[in-house]
Amino acid sequence: MNYIITSSNVLFSNLGHEIFLTRKIIIVLLENNYINTNYIIVTKNNDRKFLYYGIFKTISYNEYLKIDAKEIVIDLNCYMNSAHFVKINTLKKLKVRGNTLNEVFTKDYMTPTHIKLSKNFDLHNIAINKKFIIIHLKLNNSETIKEIYKLINILITKYNKYIIIFCNEYKNLEIYNNYQDNHILFTNDLQLYCSYLNNPNCELLISEWSGGGQICQFLLNTHVIYYYDFYPDWYMDLKTILYESSINENTIRDHPNWWVNAEERQQQTLSSFTKAWDHLTYTNIKKKFIPKKYNNNLHNYIIQYIKENNILNL
Repeated sequence: MNYIITSSNVLFSNLGHEIFLTRKIIIVLLENNYINTNYIIVTKNNDRKFLYYGIFKTISYNEYLKIDAKEIVIDLNCYMNSAHFVKINTLKKLKVRGNTLNEVFTKDYMTPTHIKLSKNFDLHNIAINKKFIIIHLKLNNSETIKEIYKLINILITKYNKYIIIFCNEYKNLEIYNNYQDNHILFTNDLQLYCSYLNNPNCELLISEWSGGGQICQFLLNTHVIYYYDFYPDWYMDLKTILYESSINENTIRDHPNWWVNAEERQQQTLSSFTKAWDHLTYTNIKKKFIPKKYNNNLHNYIIQYIKENNILNL
C-alpha cells in the first residue's frame, strides 16, 4: 500500500497550512497522474478526514496509524510550515514512479479540474430554511473576544439574527451559558461547520484570521469579515497590505507558478507568492480585513461595516 501523510500530531499541523499547502500538493500530484485515488491519505486527526473523502478512497488519521516499514510513504509534513515553503523547489528529491515531483509545479495548476478537486469536501446535506451568520471563535479571554460577545448580543437582541458559533471548546466560552435558546447554535464539529459555510443561507462569516476561518475561501460565496487577535500587528499589517494594496488578489490566486522560484521571491519585502498563500480563494466570497487598531471597539466597527455594505439588511 502507498501512503501520503498530509499532517500529523508530531509536527506543525495548523488547519490553514494543511488546506493551502499539503492538501494542495496532493491535488496537484493527483491531477498530473503522479499518484492515484488508491493512495491512503493520512491526516492529523479524525475530524479532518472529510477534507479528502470524495477524492481518495481510503483516509486514515495519525493517532492510530501503523505503517509497515516496507510500505511506500510520501511524508509532506515538512511543507506544513510556510517558513519551509522554499523547499518546494527541492521536491525533486521525492520521486513517484521515477518522475520528479517538482516538474508538476511549473504548470498552470488553476485548471477546472484542480478547482473542482480543491472544493471537493465531504459535507453534510443540511436543511435549514432561514438565513444565518457563522462566527468562528478561538478560546481565549482577551478583550477582543469580549467585543465579539457584544456583537453577538446586538445581532440577537436588536436584529433577531440566528447565529452558529464554531469553537473547538465552545462549552468553555463565557457566552455558552448565556444563550441556550433558539437564536444560537454551538458546534465543535469541523465537518458540520464547513457544511454550514457551504449552505446558501449563510450570509456572513466573522472569524479571527486562522485556518478555521480561511477554509471558507473554499466553500462560502457571500461575505467574510476577518479580525486579528492572536497575531501581532506587523503580521496583520503585512496580510492586509498584500490583500488591499497594489498586490492584486487575482494575481495571487491565478498566477500559474505561484510557488515556483519561492526562494527568489522570498527575498522580496512584499512577496505576494510566499507571504500571501493563505489568500488563495476558490469562491466568489467578498473579504474584509479589520485593522487591529479597531479591536477595542470591534463590535461597533463590524456593525457599521455590515450596514454600509448592506450585508444583512440591518
